Amino acid sequence: MITTVVLAAGESKRFPDHSTPKPFIKFRVPPARNPSQMWENAINNLTIPTDVYLALRTDHYQYSIEATSRHDIRALWLDPTPGQAATLEAVIQAFIQRGLNIEELLVVNCDQGFAPGILDRLVQRGREGGVTCALTFQAPPQEHYRWSYVDGHPQFNEAAEKRVVGTHGLAGAYYFPNLHRLYKAVRLATAQAEELDEEPYISQIFQHIPFLKFSLEIRREDWYDWGTSQALKKFLGEK
Repeated sequence: MITTVVLAAGESKRFPDHSTPKPFIKFRVPPARNPSQMWENAINNLTIPTDVYLALRTDHYQYSIEATSRHDIRALWLDPTPGQAATLEAVIQAFIQRGLNIEELLVVNCDQGFAPGILDRLVQRGREGGVTCALTFQAPPQEHYRWSYVDGHPQFNEAAEKRVVGTHGLAGAYYFPNLHRLYKAVRLATAQAEELDEEPYISQIFQHIPFLKFSLEIRREDWYDWGTSQALKKFLGEK
């Protein structure tokens, strides 16, 4: 069975001045009838049977985790990390220390959400080819602050932080078919980011994955972004 990891142990540098930590803020995303915490909204429409691990910060231990009956939720309490790839590295280390036999891994950022069927399609596409697969969307010029990932794009390895390369941006969900290979790529990416004094993003690990990669393009309207206070206010219709 596939294992799902929701990344929610970052420093939240782009989400300051909020009384509740980002992963635990509650709101409702259609077609759900009831509000859920942000981390759960990220995977609410995933219907494939999965074990779900939620990567959380140890200094958020006092906040409650509200889980639905659909998921068997396990919390991984980690020290705050400087970025997504660093969180994923800490998660994999925890899996190894616990002796867990995990192969397939679905990784989802806690501050992203997807329309019904999108995450299931991502897993299906990755399984069909046995390859790494990422959700991408068309990245127009006004979204040039995002990382992009396009298979084999010659500029990807030289891309500056959050600068668009090519025409597609990453949408915050990734399927990895082999934990051992992923761990090697993650360690290389986080070490390189630390050496260059950069924030370690998930996108940076792709240049270190030595096997074939694919992307699954989704419509912009099927993807929600709550990564900043401004983005969440816009989604909630607040000024």
